Amino acid sequence: MSFTEKDIKVLVVAYKNRIIIIPHEPEKGIGDGWYPTGKTRFGCVLLNTKNRLGVSNKAFQLMEKIRPNKDAIGDISWFKCSDGTYAFSWFGSIHRVINPYTAEGSRYFRVSSILKRNCIIIPNNVPNAAKQKIDADPNTFSWAEPFKL
Repeated sequence: MSFTEKDIKVLVVAYKNRIIIIPHEPEKGIGDGWYPTGKTRFGCVLLNTKNRLGVSNKAFQLMEKIRPNKDAIGDISWFKCSDGTYAFSWFGSIHRVINPYTAEGSRYFRVSSILKRNCIIIPNNVPNAAKQKIDADPNTFSWAEPFKL
């Protein structure tokens, strides 16, 4: 099956040692396997990562640097659901920028071949808006609006 970036709900790429999360049309599909920051949620969750999450190899390299913490949640998480599919989640902004050297993953967060088989490997195409925001402030945690829905 062939995918385009628009077929994927969330893209994860890398730029200047930062992980950039790019939601496609974050205002659409809420409640249908997509739960963005807002209302009672402090972060975003995407279900069915095998078909809805694109990750570049450069982003995977940076994810490998994230240390797990001792909690069930973290700045970034990727976990198996009770139905056997996987979910990807992160705290904060819908358009999040994550510093892998200071971020903490959930207790069981580890990049593995299982995770790489449960997403779509994509090119490392970084939006110009994200590049400009990170170039202006390497410590930014969000590269675009909206922050939440």
